Amino acid sequence: MHFKLLFIGIAALAGGAGATVSEFAQPDDVNWRYSSVGRTISIGDLHADPDAFLAILLHTGFITSHGRLTGPNRLILVGDVPSRGPDSRFIFDFIEHLQDEARARFPRHPELIISILGNHEAMRSMGDEQWADDAQMRVENIGVRYSESSAFSYLDLIADRALPVARAALAYQSSDTFHLYSRSAPLDPLDRLHEVSDYAYFRAFTSHQSPYAQTIRGLNTLVAEDRVLFVHAGMASWMSQNPSKSVEVINATARQHLGEWIDYQSKLSPERPMRRWIMETAGPLWMRALANEEVEEEVLTSIMEKLEVDYIVIGHVRNRSGIIETRYGGKVFRTDTGISRYYRGGLSAMEFIPGQPPRAIDNIPRPVGVHPLRAVWEPIFAARRAKASPAVKELHAVLAQIRENEENCTARLLDLEPDFELDE
Repeated sequence: MHFKLLFIGIAALAGGAGATVSEFAQPDDVNWRYSSVGRTISIGDLHADPDAFLAILLHTGFITSHGRLTGPNRLILVGDVPSRGPDSRFIFDFIEHLQDEARARFPRHPELIISILGNHEAMRSMGDEQWADDAQMRVENIGVRYSESSAFSYLDLIADRALPVARAALAYQSSDTFHLYSRSAPLDPLDRLHEVSDYAYFRAFTSHQSPYAQTIRGLNTLVAEDRVLFVHAGMASWMSQNPSKSVEVINATARQHLGEWIDYQSKLSPERPMRRWIMETAGPLWMRALANEEVEEEVLTSIMEKLEVDYIVIGHVRNRSGIIETRYGGKVFRTDTGISRYYRGGLSAMEFIPGQPPRAIDNIPRPVGVHPLRAVWEPIFAARRAKASPAVKELHAVLAQIRENEENCTARLLDLEPDFELDE
């Protein structure tokens, strides 16, 4: 059944026609409408580039140079935080850090940090590994090799499984057969360590014990702040009869289905859940019609009027220009500017201030290498996790020694005098 036909069921349910569709959840009490707190920054698809994320937050004045909130402002991320780039996990950790600080410092302004569901968050939670191979990213993205620490950081989710491999890798580095640039064995301990790392990346988003999976399964698909609606990909005529009720059903159904997938991946449920609703190309996580102005403007205007919004912010469809673009005469903002280093696009953000027109902030300078703030906060996050388990603590110590050995070995090789003379 096509997605548009499925939403006839949503419309009927919302309109009280007595029709029910079993695959849709009943609306829950999770809030999706917010009032402005003064200043709101919205960022498009980050695709696992924490350095770009930090650069945008600093450039827009959302955080200080120490990585703290500058005030009770709101941040809204429009989905696709993970996949393609070098380190999804750090972004989730930093978002949690900002949420904790906001609750502690600004208790009168709840939910200052808001993420909405993107298709890549959904795929990761469903166990779909497409476009998720950040190990491949380290070596195949136009010759760029990302820091190994970004991959190792996922291992603490499965420390008991990773520790034997990490110990073997450390012992291998000390052996006579180890050479940094000429390994003959196809599965030596360091290669196996990378394989365990990739497995840990997979489990970070599919295990019910993982905080990242639990975060994703609780996200809304659509949210609104004052007169602005945020959705990852878009919406169309299937919301036209009763848009507010449709939003509530969509949000509740996405949460239900992702929860079922996480339980299934964790072997808590024997039945394989349905894919169609979350993966349907005409749905709010995947559709391109709104970005390409293929939704009839009269339909879109009707939906916006019923939702009492003047603007819609979307991501998902990348702007080749590298800057934020508008559609429908400035009603729709396309914020996927290729922020991740994977795309080498532009760094950008939207700013919303009550009483002022929306402002696109483009051409934010891209950081070179690891952002200084990531270098500061990554060990802090690791230390917090290490407190929870002796295995995690030992694992981090072993991995730190492995990285130090690799750095020392690289430095020695660079300092070697050539043992031959070059022909002039």
